[in-house]
Amino acid sequence: MNRSTSSIIFLFLNIHIYHNLIIKHISHAALFLYKNVIYLYNIINTIFMIYC
Repeated sequence: MNRSTSSIIFLFLNIHIYHNLIIKHISHAALFLYKNVIYLYNIINTIFMIYC
């Protein structure tokens, strides 16, 4: 295996690893935001119910 082929394979592996990390990070952030939005919505709803 020559040098250029191995470097291309290495590059693809790096891209794959970073891609997976980014997807995991984004999905964690989205889940966190989603839970917080539901939590905030429930609080606002409760306050609204109390005052109305």
